[in-house]
Amino acid sequence: MARIPYAVILAAGRSTRTEPLTSDLPKPLLRLGEKNLLEWNLDSLAGLVDEAVIVVGFRKEKIRRYFGGSHNGIRLTYVEQTAQRGTGDAVRQAEQRLSGRFLILMGDDLYGRTDVERMLRHGYAVLARPAPHPERFGVYGVDDDLYVTKLVEKPAHPPSEYVNNAMYLLDTGIFTYLRRVTASERGEIELTDAVHAFAQDHRVKLVVGKDYWLPIGYPWSLLDAKERLYGARSIIASGIGPSVTVERSLIGRGCTIGDNVTIADSIIMDGVSVADGSRIESSVLMGGVVLKGALTTECAAVGPTVSSDIKGIMTDSGRERLGCVLGEKVTVESDCVTAPGVKAWPGTRIPGPRLSQDLHQA
Repeated sequence: MARIPYAVILAAGRSTRTEPLTSDLPKPLLRLGEKNLLEWNLDSLAGLVDEAVIVVGFRKEKIRRYFGGSHNGIRLTYVEQTAQRGTGDAVRQAEQRLSGRFLILMGDDLYGRTDVERMLRHGYAVLARPAPHPERFGVYGVDDDLYVTKLVEKPAHPPSEYVNNAMYLLDTGIFTYLRRVTASERGEIELTDAVHAFAQDHRVKLVVGKDYWLPIGYPWSLLDAKERLYGARSIIASGIGPSVTVERSLIGRGCTIGDNVTIADSIIMDGVSVADGSRIESSVLMGGVVLKGALTTECAAVGPTVSSDIKGIMTDSGRERLGCVLGEKVTVESDCVTAPGVKAWPGTRIPGPRLSQDLHQA
């Protein structure tokens, strides 16, 4: 089994599209079942890399405090990206820690171990997979032997069906290209621009993903990832009574679940208090949420799928059913029905009887 010295994990950004889940939490620390996103990825790297260089920024102390200096046999070191200047700039912060070949992966995408192993069989490699609408992503051009010829972002005429999965096996030569890259239209140094240029001068193999790749781009992405990783199983870390029905859900530690409660296709984080008679479906409740009254989550879409407000734009979740998303320490004061796709920001108080639109912090 191939092994390399280093992996660089990008975990510096502040994710606004996944708020209210990440209003005060680095996205890589979002829990999914028994472990958080960064733990999932470190476990996929265990035995394959010696050291993970984690690029931190937003709420960096929370990541350092949680992981310390090692995880599952991997030595952990940290470098800081002080300003959000793009993925290319984030990788540049790790330059002094690295030598030879190294992996680059995103701290908030989930990657299956099998694909990591397959990447390491090559000198240089990128991870990709076919998609029905590649024009929505970064797309690789390849030759007949699946070596990369180009990488273009959201092209009107995609050169192939292979979309970028944001995992790269490169070497320190990439820093030469990163120093040449100019800022993009959004004012950032894009790693993809450097990878495109690197591939013009090196044979970079495109590895077609066969394991899971789960980008966590929106609040409901956690539910999509749960379904992929856990299927029909439930994981229940808190004691529940005989009158509680749990189906295809993840329930964290220290939760209090009342009588005559149904929880289906949902993620309930640590320390949540659920009132008697609640009916929670296809929802995410962050830690410390208190339901003083029964919560009923409407989930069905008006159209084919549910849309939700993301930074002022109604965004299609792609899900036929989507309930509510409640941030940390939200309190529901009395019996309340929530509309499909609605969200409440950390610390807010929902008076009931109905939440029809997002409730932001005051």
